Amino acid sequence: MVLTGRRAYNFLKDYGFDKEGRETIITIAGQYDIGIPWDRVFVGEAKTGRIWGTPIDAAYWISRSVFYPGLIFVNPAVGSDHTVELINGSISVRSGIRGLLRNPLFNTLGIQRESKKENFEYPVLCSFVTHKYRFNERASKYYGSKYQCADGLTPGVDTTMNSIDQGINKKYYNQDGSYFPDMTESEVIPFYLNKGGFDAVFSTKLESVMDNLNQGVILWIHASHGMQYQCGSTLFWDPKEGFKKNRILGIFAGATKEDNPWRGYDWLLDSTKEPDTMSMDFEGILPFTNINGLFFPATGMDYVLARKPIRERINTLLDIIRIIPFRLNTENLYDGLTGTIAFSKYPLADKNASDMEILMDNLHSVGFITSICQTSTTYLHLMMIRHGSVFQVQDPWPTSWYGAIWRQSIPRDIILGNTVGEAYVKGMKHTGILYIGDNGGPPQWWWDSAENVVYFGDPNLRMYVPNNDFSKANTWEKPQTLRYDADIELDGHMPFGATNYPHKIVQITFTERISWLLLVLIILIIIIGAIAVLKKKAMNKEEK
Repeated sequence: MVLTGRRAYNFLKDYGFDKEGRETIITIAGQYDIGIPWDRVFVGEAKTGRIWGTPIDAAYWISRSVFYPGLIFVNPAVGSDHTVELINGSISVRSGIRGLLRNPLFNTLGIQRESKKENFEYPVLCSFVTHKYRFNERASKYYGSKYQCADGLTPGVDTTMNSIDQGINKKYYNQDGSYFPDMTESEVIPFYLNKGGFDAVFSTKLESVMDNLNQGVILWIHASHGMQYQCGSTLFWDPKEGFKKNRILGIFAGATKEDNPWRGYDWLLDSTKEPDTMSMDFEGILPFTNINGLFFPATGMDYVLARKPIRERINTLLDIIRIIPFRLNTENLYDGLTGTIAFSKYPLADKNASDMEILMDNLHSVGFITSICQTSTTYLHLMMIRHGSVFQVQDPWPTSWYGAIWRQSIPRDIILGNTVGEAYVKGMKHTGILYIGDNGGPPQWWWDSAENVVYFGDPNLRMYVPNNDFSKANTWEKPQTLRYDADIELDGHMPFGATNYPHKIVQITFTERISWLLLVLIILIIIIGAIAVLKKKAMNKEEK
């Protein structure tokens, strides 16, 4: 991969194409003609994009990309009203002892707000089925260290000095100022979307997600798991299907109350308010408890109860009394992840490309940013293109947890005025390897080999951003369109269908060619004959 990339760039240098700054490289080829690693190896040294599929798919996709500045205004999310009625997910909490008598029995989950249709302006759809939550803040207490990015930034710790990040740490760190955000994508992404003038709409159930896409959104951000099986598949929230193999646990799981939560959550003592309650075991903890088992092996399975309900109640009482200064530790078992390996995924169900396409209609030039593994260049990916998606950030290989960083940063950088390709490159620089260089500099080597996500589409595409407070580069007025005129001509092209051909070249037939040849020969014979006669007359005069 590296050797191929270097040889390709040496070729570009030899022919003078390697200029200052990052080049734009668009590869138009099927994945079996030119393998997908080709696109990923150039990231950092170039802005790369892949357009794949059949020749018809490629031509259609290129046309959509070229005309995106006008087509996006046909999307109801940007059209004259720029307001769309969409399904927003429900909000749930744990309601205490009184909830034990509700259905399901012995469960304290309560629905604060049901899933319902609401109006959204310039909507972006977020389906946080599995996601990262307060990772560096809380998981560092469980694992013993904080995550640091490949480019040296530490999420939740380092400052950025950029006004778009102002207030990002206020809720959980109680810090003012501009910080590089922690991995809490279900709250960080909407934070940035709001600054760009977008409304974030949330759904996790397949039917609700597809309905929202059909109605019209500008961008779809999907955080979940995925696989290449069955033409490409991904997880959606569906506890009735998910608990079929574990019916006994399903009887007591509060998650079965909620059809379409605004974000997914671990089902054990969990809710949308606190989504992360089941951690992966590396201490030898008894399943579905937070008790260390004597000689019990650490299995790595996701059945550790991160919450400590009794200690939480004691702390609540201490908060009321306010005399005793200390509080019990309740924060040291959270792993910052939801829906990880097995047990915590019980409320979720696999949906394949066919399940999705049955419900999918017109995607209205939507962009697609996703963490799902191993699904690019599958039919799931191709159907997105054929239904009208203009770009996709998607992985042909497994994606690590830390992809939450670029899922948060790409929308942010687009709002700051970057093209989608530029924002993608910056995201990869945060978390992954830059194999052959970084904008003329040396390669960036990194331990995380599961951040080889690829950008599909035109790297120079500018996604529409309604608010230009941070940049005017991605905001524009609706382009003027040509009114229908059957006779209009643009340099010989007839946009509304050819009715005449003013620049046509008429091809003559074989018979006409023979006729013209005979005519030329006859004329030549006549001319030669005339010349011969005149010469003869002249010679006769001279003799006399």
